[in-house]
Amino acid sequence: MDKKYYEAYENRYKQVHAKNLSWFSSDASPIVLDTIKKYFHGKHPRILDVGCGEGRDSVALLERGYDVTGIDISAEAIRYCKRKAKQKDRHRFWVVDVCTQNMPQRFDFIYSVATLHMLLKDDDRKSYLAFILHHLVPGGYGLILTIGDGTEESQSNAETAFENVKRRHGETGLVMEIAATSCRKVSFQTFENELSDAGFGMVDSGLTHIGLDFPTIMYAVINKPSPFL
Repeated sequence: MDKKYYEAYENRYKQVHAKNLSWFSSDASPIVLDTIKKYFHGKHPRILDVGCGEGRDSVALLERGYDVTGIDISAEAIRYCKRKAKQKDRHRFWVVDVCTQNMPQRFDFIYSVATLHMLLKDDDRKSYLAFILHHLVPGGYGLILTIGDGTEESQSNAETAFENVKRRHGETGLVMEIAATSCRKVSFQTFENELSDAGFGMVDSGLTHIGLDFPTIMYAVINKPSPFL
């Protein structure tokens, strides 16, 4: 069976991990914890990290005692998370394709850092957002961060996602041959239209940054409207 273009990060993770490196930095995304504190007021919600990658945020939250499940389409990323997490938390990481699969659980808070931009096709993006909506409890909150400056609209070629390109590793500066993967940047208008069309309520949006990994990244705080409102 042919792999989907958005599975190319599996190759990138394997290539980078073979050099005993991680692709992303280990610094947690400040906006994730800030959003939890702001909207859950000291409570400990049930949390899902969609596209957890190497566990930068999910492992940090687990170490703070939060109830977090991390999912990613990359089996290599999930293996990495399990090695990185404490023994008692390794069962919290699962391989899931959010464009084609569902989970039995529902969550109070779902966040996703730099995953949506990997989806080029409208149908895949709609499936991704439908997954988040479906798995939120009514009244639950979501946080989605996607690469872009709020104005640019561009996308890569799905057919070249698995081709190796030269990229510089952020922390070491090492230039290496790794999978190109995929990237679609949208404007705030497109982003907000996608969220509205998916059935979310818009709570907040803007630009932020996450260390060396994402000097500029768009975010949206969303919620799942309660059927009783």
